[in-house]
Amino acid sequence: MSSIGLNEKATGSMSAIEHYKTPSPHSPQRLQSMPMPPSPADLELGVQLAEAGKTAPVWKSIKKEWRIIGCAWVYLFACIGQGFDSGATAITPTMPAFLMQFGAQNPTTHSLYVPSLWLSLWTAFTSAGIAIGALSAGFLLDRFGPRKVMAFGNFWMLASIGLQVASKTRVQLFMGKFFGGVPQGIFMTTAASYISEIASTRLRAPLITMIPMTGLIGVIFSVGLGVRQLLFMDKWHSYGLMFALQWLLPILTLSFLLVTPDSPVYLVKQSRPEDALEAYKKLYGPATEATELRAHLARTQLAVAHELEQSEKIGNPSFLECFRGTDRIRTLTVMGIFIVQQCAGIAFGALTIYFLSIQGLPFSEVFDVSTGFLAIGVFANVVSAFIVEKFGRRRVFVYGSILHMGMLFTIGAMAYVKTSGGGWALSILLNLSISTQQITTGGPGYSLSAEISSIRLRAKTQSLGMISFFVSSWVFQFATPYMYQTAPGSAGLGAKTGFVYGGLTFLCIIWAFFYIPETHKRSFSDIDALYERKVAPRKFSDVKDLHTERDDIA
Repeated sequence: MSSIGLNEKATGSMSAIEHYKTPSPHSPQRLQSMPMPPSPADLELGVQLAEAGKTAPVWKSIKKEWRIIGCAWVYLFACIGQGFDSGATAITPTMPAFLMQFGAQNPTTHSLYVPSLWLSLWTAFTSAGIAIGALSAGFLLDRFGPRKVMAFGNFWMLASIGLQVASKTRVQLFMGKFFGGVPQGIFMTTAASYISEIASTRLRAPLITMIPMTGLIGVIFSVGLGVRQLLFMDKWHSYGLMFALQWLLPILTLSFLLVTPDSPVYLVKQSRPEDALEAYKKLYGPATEATELRAHLARTQLAVAHELEQSEKIGNPSFLECFRGTDRIRTLTVMGIFIVQQCAGIAFGALTIYFLSIQGLPFSEVFDVSTGFLAIGVFANVVSAFIVEKFGRRRVFVYGSILHMGMLFTIGAMAYVKTSGGGWALSILLNLSISTQQITTGGPGYSLSAEISSIRLRAKTQSLGMISFFVSSWVFQFATPYMYQTAPGSAGLGAKTGFVYGGLTFLCIIWAFFYIPETHKRSFSDIDALYERKVAPRKFSDVKDLHTERDDIA
């Protein structure tokens, strides 16, 4: 395989690319056998564009690739549904109409409440469905491409929402939540894969960090709507309306997909270079010079040619391959990143409104505080996208988690403050912890997971990451209500639950110090080479002069 230095000047890259003009035992022979094979000039320009993209200012990349940002947001828009569902799960148990339909009576206080078992089942099996959806996406993306997979997920979502709307028993609602989780897993995995394949090096991380932000946007809309339906005692003016409004998201997403191009990477893999070139034309605009569009296509063809040659030698990509050779540490790191996010207390924060309401704080004021801090959380996620570009992924993920750990321990300590002021301090800290989690492990985690996974195994690695996220979410969402609730059969920890998550975060920081790499301003080829050379992840940033043997597609 011919070697192209990543730090090589563009004027000197022609000799390296000439190796691909005539296939040799060391060059990707499949490149010339592809339909519409690229010329050396197109490949050289592709190298120049990739090198320029690594150091281009973010604002310049935004100006040039605003269409790509718009296409990415079509996929991100679908992910809002996951947040809306989480918000609905948090606020509907406080609605009188919901409690009369699905609740039980506390034998001591004679008030209505949702049994911990069912609250856990609804939240936990939503996560189980998401894990199944993420797993299925790993198979579906390679075969059908992100556009068809996203459309399929939205049609599934329409049906599962109908099941929730029609539910009259706890079991029926349980089935609606479970089946509704499957497309949510498909959406998140597909969005991460699509963005990583169309965005440039500088925009890849900021766009992928928007995935957790879409969840917060969904929660804000859901909770904001729900609080206005609290006083209604009938289904269709309270929780039924909230469930039904979820239909808007898949309907709008399906409409947007009609004008959104498919991934050029997928189209090249399907031997459809003309369609891939047309997709690049839509992504970069019709005014883009034909030579530049062909250069983008040439880079993609080169990367796919390498992947095809690997497939001929070791077979098609499989989930088992994710745990072989250097891909093992990459896969386990991606899975670990998502588990760290759950250990940071996502399940605790997701039920903030319900938790604070059972602590005796006035619901209307709890809602105002929570909604305000959720808005801050959205802003924090936007800021996070630029923070990781300024300071790097590893620094924010590892050392920022120390700040979040301190927040969790402080929340636990508030259990010993019995004044009304202590209750409000708990409310503020618990809501603020959502923002610190988003900044430290949320946004950077999604960026890292997309960058650490190899080109060949990206879809499957992303699926395994999502599975680990939602399987661990299943565990924590099932266990957390039992931790803090004071109902019979629960631990009654209350705010001391913060100690549990603070301790877990401490252990995660130790793991992250050794296994989280710095991928800032690294192309996919750079990251491949660093792992193949078995450089310790914590020392990636120490490697300054790196030459790889592949061109990437970003």
